[in-house]
Amino acid sequence: MSNLKHPCNNISKLKKCYRCSVCGGLCPVKIIDITNSNGFIEPKISHQDQCINCGLCLKVCSFNSVDPIEYNTPIGAYSTVSTNPTTVATCTSGGTVYELLKHGINNGYKAIVVRFNFDTQRPEHYIAHTIEELEESKGSKYLQSDISKIIPLLSRTEKYIVVGTPCQIASLRRYLKFKKIENNFIFIDFFCHGVPSTKLWDRYISLKSKQIGNIKSVLFRAKDFGWHQSIRVKLIGTNGTTITKAPKKDIFFNYFLGDRCLSAACYDSCSFKQTNTASDIRIGDLWGTKYLKNETGITGVITFSTQGESFLKSAENIQIRSESTDTILSGQMKMNAKRSASYPIAQLAIRSQILFIALTPLCDLIDFIYGLPKRIRNHYNF
Repeated sequence: MSNLKHPCNNISKLKKCYRCSVCGGLCPVKIIDITNSNGFIEPKISHQDQCINCGLCLKVCSFNSVDPIEYNTPIGAYSTVSTNPTTVATCTSGGTVYELLKHGINNGYKAIVVRFNFDTQRPEHYIAHTIEELEESKGSKYLQSDISKIIPLLSRTEKYIVVGTPCQIASLRRYLKFKKIENNFIFIDFFCHGVPSTKLWDRYISLKSKQIGNIKSVLFRAKDFGWHQSIRVKLIGTNGTTITKAPKKDIFFNYFLGDRCLSAACYDSCSFKQTNTASDIRIGDLWGTKYLKNETGITGVITFSTQGESFLKSAENIQIRSESTDTILSGQMKMNAKRSASYPIAQLAIRSQILFIALTPLCDLIDFIYGLPKRIRNHYNF
């Protein structure tokens, strides 16, 4: 019996999806285009009459599949940090992923990672063959990246370490398992809040460009004021530099972490919170109470396969300390994001620059008012 939710093997039948973009790179007749016309990447069939109904796109789709998640039982839980202070300073948390990627390249792996393309103002997956090429991957990029262009470049005889969103990894693993080359890969994903609309980024970067000129450097999580104060964006332009003065007051993060404009599946359908993963290794900032005094950055790591466990333990330049799984999970989302009270207004705001400027204060006010009862309860402990 087929494990597909839809009887027709045609991805256009999906009304929603995770927008992981994996299907766009594996279609044997190359008719699945990955577009971004409404703020999120999505697959569209360009020539319906050329579809051969092989069903591969739906067989590997982590949104469409009813198969259980491959790995969801933790093997080990750790607090980790690079032993290189420069790496820690230039990475989002503890620099652990960068050190894992370096370890991979030094041991014959190629790294499938994400860099920021300043021509398109979008993140993009690429293959790093050397440590020098890996440098561009440092730092988190809180926008969707199209991984479809990488998939046709994969070799059956090479080894890869790949970093992606949980839904990207889940779909990619299913495809590589189908191709019988799954064991050539180490999969790393992260605790994912969700992905914001690129329309938000376009509005945001347009505002900032007027202040500092054309953007030539983006640091989504600037640690200039410490790791716990890093919820701020630092931009370097042709005419200067700007960084949000107060944490959590950045307009981009207000919309993103305020759940004003995430992809629909991030609210309604995500299956990858906490320990639900198809990866060998899951990472994230080790928020919570245990490391509140640390201001350089600590990475929380959970391993889910013997391959991931041994890879982490064999990596050079990583300080590893055993933790409970609860410690790693304590600062992470336990359930999917919920649409903010200002969500309908935010959808209007990101449609144009004029509306973005005019309606953002209204979004702030709406969310403040709706959040008052919770703040009062927390303050008085009832």
